[in-house]
Amino acid sequence: MRLLNKLLFILPLLSVITSCGDTEPETPEIIPPELPVTSFWERQSHLAMMGWKGNVNTVKESSYLVSLEVWNKDEEAISSIEWKFDANGHLTYYNPTGIEPVTYIRDVWQTVACYSYEYDESGKMVKAIVNDFSGEPVIYTLAYGKHESYVPLIFPLGAYEFFLVKGLESISSEDGSISYSFDGNTASYISESWSGTSTTTFEYTAESLYPVQKTVTQERGGVITNTEVISYVYNDDGSLASTDKIVKEGENEVERTVIRFISSSLLLASRLTDAGGQLDWTYKYNENNWWTEVSYKEDLGEEIEAKETSTYTQKDAIGNWTEAMQQQNSQVNWSHFDSSVRVNRIISYY
Repeated sequence: MRLLNKLLFILPLLSVITSCGDTEPETPEIIPPELPVTSFWERQSHLAMMGWKGNVNTVKESSYLVSLEVWNKDEEAISSIEWKFDANGHLTYYNPTGIEPVTYIRDVWQTVACYSYEYDESGKMVKAIVNDFSGEPVIYTLAYGKHESYVPLIFPLGAYEFFLVKGLESISSEDGSISYSFDGNTASYISESWSGTSTTTFEYTAESLYPVQKTVTQERGGVITNTEVISYVYNDDGSLASTDKIVKEGENEVERTVIRFISSSLLLASRLTDAGGQLDWTYKYNENNWWTEVSYKEDLGEEIEAKETSTYTQKDAIGNWTEAMQQQNSQVNWSHFDSSVRVNRIISYY
């Protein structure tokens, strides 16, 4: 009888224990929070964007025509470029002209210039000096706000005509000729030149931290003579995927250019221009992202094909190339020679 009573007591208890085991909630899966994606425009230094390794201080690049099997070191360079960086990898000086910054009278069609850039302690660019050798250099002062948008510079950063800076609110020139401001929806400025009055406006959408369109309107005597509209498409990290530029004279579209970029870089993949016929450039790179070939096709009533190549013959201990042999072609790039060219770089490090 006692055994029966014990069983009658234990069975309900087991039932309760089993029931509790069946209804106990499972341990929830822990999903780590997504890390914010750092924009392409601020996740690496200018130095890294431009493809150099190590803590580079200066780069001096000189190009020589190859007329002999043995290179003559005393031969005068046909072109030269110089870059300078601070210890944090910010570009501080860029001169693609091979000319020392002294004043001389230049032709109105030339757009060559050298550039100097200054930064504050946080790494923000605060001043830029643009010297086109035609007179006094133009000095720009940059100011920042608390917004999260990326606003274009109105001058090149090195060789890059389009470069975005987070939080940029205004740029003003010391001579008062330029006043550029961002109001949350547009960034715009007006400039005067021998060709007339130019109004430049970058437009944003509510969903985009990056400008989606640029419009440049040229006026002379109150008449619009030329309009350029550039549309921008971005990758997920904010790097440029492509640009589409349409040029109009009056109501007539006279030129359209579509440029595509290698993902998450500033490297060109292709460029296609339609100006009453097609001009097509395609770019190839090696595993180091050094260009190896540019092919060109032209169809302006007559088909023409050309290409340029580059072979890298020396690199330094850090892994940056210091010598290349290029086969240049003036149809691919009007500023180039139809010749073999030896390119040498002298690189110094911090």
